[in-house]
Amino acid sequence: MKYFFLGVIVPFSILLPIFFAFFNYKKLDKSAAIILYYLLLSAVISVLAEIAQKKFRTNLPLLHFYTLAELVVLVQFYKKLTIVKSNTVFLSAIQLFFIAFCVTNVFLWQSIKTYPSYTLSLGALILMLLAASYYAKILFVTLMLKLLPCLLSGLIQASFFIFPEPFFFLSFLIL
Repeated sequence: MKYFFLGVIVPFSILLPIFFAFFNYKKLDKSAAIILYYLLLSAVISVLAEIAQKKFRTNLPLLHFYTLAELVVLVQFYKKLTIVKSNTVFLSAIQLFFIAFCVTNVFLWQSIKTYPSYTLSLGALILMLLAASYYAKILFVTLMLKLLPCLLSGLIQASFFIFPEPFFFLSFLIL
């Protein structure tokens, strides 16, 4: 039963979001379309990895390619989410750097027949930093929109509490 779950249910669970995305493809924005392409890439690589594992006994060359393609596609997703031009240039530089690092890694440090631990670790770190910066930006904007009036109100109330005399005399001047 464990092998049925890991061998059938988990790999086919990717088909549900792909199906809904194809069904609503015209309604997708560009960032959601990039996620669809990422899911398709992941599905194709998973099928090819299973075939390569059965036929060649190793699927590590595909893992090297998938590591590279995954980061490039997901950084492209973050490029679509940003509106600042300097951020898109920075993200393009990250993509080019990572491509160069992956190629250098295959030729100098880790063979194509070994597990790509250096590139996977760096790619995961880059994606974690991008996700954290995106969610920090969302949180900052949300907090500023919701909390700024509360903060201003609290600041005014605190100033009334800490410095009551000027406001006390001001209230008599107005009357």
